[in-house]
Amino acid sequence: MKWYDYVVAVVVADFILANIILLLTCTPFFVQFFAALVTIFLYNLWVNVYCKFRLKMEMKDME
Repeated sequence: MKWYDYVVAVVVADFILANIILLLTCTPFFVQFFAALVTIFLYNLWVNVYCKFRLKMEMKDME
């Protein structure tokens, strides 16, 4: 793991947490819907893009 993995993890977790708080506390439906979409998008981006990218980079470093 590189040092910037921790920074990226904290930033993404902060955005996800902020959107979950917005989702749970905001009353207009469209804001809740938007917050839910952003949260799902960020989680999928993290799992399907960043984690796979880092796995490829780690495997490349081992060679």
